[in-house]
Amino acid sequence: MKRLLHLSLTALFFASVLPLSAQRIDLGTNLWNAGWHKEDDIFLPSIKRVNPDDRNPWNPQFLKDLRPFSTIRFMDWSNVNNATRTQFSQRKLKTDPNQVPAAYEWMIDLCNREKKNIWLCIPHGADWDYSLHLANLLKYGSDKDGTPRTSGRGTNPPLDSSLKIYIEYSNETWNGQFTQAAYVRQKGAELGLPGGDDNMRGAAYHVYAAMKHFENFEKVFGKNSPQLVKVIAAFSTWDGVARHMTSVLDDKKVNPNRIKADALAIAPYFGHNVNGNDPDWAQKMREDIAKVADKCATHQQIAKAAKLKLIAYEGGQHITRGANKVNSDPEMEKLYLEYFKAIGKYFDGVFCHYAHVGGDGDGGAWGALKFTGQNPKDAPKYKALQTISGR
Repeated sequence: MKRLLHLSLTALFFASVLPLSAQRIDLGTNLWNAGWHKEDDIFLPSIKRVNPDDRNPWNPQFLKDLRPFSTIRFMDWSNVNNATRTQFSQRKLKTDPNQVPAAYEWMIDLCNREKKNIWLCIPHGADWDYSLHLANLLKYGSDKDGTPRTSGRGTNPPLDSSLKIYIEYSNETWNGQFTQAAYVRQKGAELGLPGGDDNMRGAAYHVYAAMKHFENFEKVFGKNSPQLVKVIAAFSTWDGVARHMTSVLDDKKVNPNRIKADALAIAPYFGHNVNGNDPDWAQKMREDIAKVADKCATHQQIAKAAKLKLIAYEGGQHITRGANKVNSDPEMEKLYLEYFKAIGKYFDGVFCHYAHVGGDGDGGAWGALKFTGQNPKDAPKYKALQTISGR
């Protein structure tokens, strides 16, 4: 009886905190760089000793922990930040026992096995054929040696056709801490793309490159394929990036073949300037949630004007001082529920929380779980995500 009463009171609390918009939000997740995990967190016996012929090398607890999420973003798994890959032949193969970074074939296997949509980011310096090979791999699979098929079905299976494919060019090309930022600025200037300064010309190049890669995916999957979600990613803190990106979507120099994007993505983190060591940290987080919600509302308007859906490539708390202390505090569960209540109504599609599993420290605690198999009772962010997803 006590347990039933507890469950009833919990349900009433969640119903009061979460409106219908937040209850319906489609939750995805970002997987951290596999090399930052414990060796047996993901694959057994180790991420560095994966048998390519093993039909199920996954840690079963890792699979179970993914249950709340509909979509997996593999940006960190494929080492997209500061990437040096330019050709598809330089990618990691499934036959390599050390899966850091991971092979696309294992990402496909994971998504097929757990029925998750896949979100892939194309390295910033990739040649145009890179995305064509990647599209064929997703559509037809690959041979045992990793060669993508162009018809039929490979030894390594393709992605299940019922699953969505989110395609994004690089990651945070506006972010100066990554080499892709300087790259897009240089390319935008070289091509003379629209923009009042190098930052805006870089944003225009982001769109230019994205459209070239989207076009290759459409060559394989068909024009405006419903399986594809073509993502333009902007900067949630400064809406000028999104405004410029959407303004050049129809520019003949940027998008000569009039390829259509599907979604505008942002990363609406909250609490970046909050010190977790302050006694009033939770109140400051609540104040920041309101500010972030306003930015989400602005980006929803920008997306609607461009006939795009607003989605989130990343998001969640962003405390970088006293992070481990507050991310283990039960108050964080309430803050997450309030956060999604405040912003949920502005999103038209998936919200990929950052991140799924990740160790914590004073300067950052990104994982919803600290390690694979952590008890959800000790993981307030994960508990909130379970509640919101309903899974």
